[in-house]
Amino acid sequence: MNHLELAKLAASLVGPLVTVVGFWFIWQQLKNTNLQIEIAGKGLEASNRQNKTNQDWKRAEFVATEIKAFYTDPIVARVLQMIDYSARRYDIGIKDDDKSILTKVTHSERAAVESRGTASLVSIEAALRKSDKYTKEEAIIRDHFDTFLYYIERFERFLKLGLISEGEIFPYLRYYIRLFQGGMRHVDARMLESFKAYLRDFHFEDAASFFYNRFTDLPFSARVEE
Repeated sequence: MNHLELAKLAASLVGPLVTVVGFWFIWQQLKNTNLQIEIAGKGLEASNRQNKTNQDWKRAEFVATEIKAFYTDPIVARVLQMIDYSARRYDIGIKDDDKSILTKVTHSERAAVESRGTASLVSIEAALRKSDKYTKEEAIIRDHFDTFLYYIERFERFLKLGLISEGEIFPYLRYYIRLFQGGMRHVDARMLESFKAYLRDFHFEDAASFFYNRFTDLPFSARVEE
């Protein structure tokens, strides 16, 4: 075989060899690309997990901050005591000759009648009812409840916007949600009915939604205690 024939043979083999090498190179590139995609995917997955953890912490901190503001407000603290104790004396700002006197706050008008003779007396049932005229004590109680309801409506708006979930805020307010839903035997039902009417008459729709339309899927029962 002369040189010319060898050259022709070599030329005939070069084409397939180049094709094979080309396919091998492309395959290697694809392997590297897939590996890079897999690595990037795992990195993105880890980043997403970290972002979710950070978001959960931020939401938890947000809820804790809002709840702290709620419970440390002295007006809110007083309202929570008033609804939890059927009859108790408080300094709600009533004065006699510039001297503060304690006001006995009861749940119902019936309990207030039984307490006649107290210098300063008010029932929550009467204070939250519609009337053409309110006593000084009743006006103060209404103002107290308005402050309390400001926070509750704020919580409801957070829920509607999806900033927090029912499960995130419920543990902090479980007891009082149950109380307003009628799940506590020591709480007078007449006060609760007056409270519901107050929400309706003065358009606290968000507060009404918070207390009576939510938390139904959570492990919680509003039944009256045995």
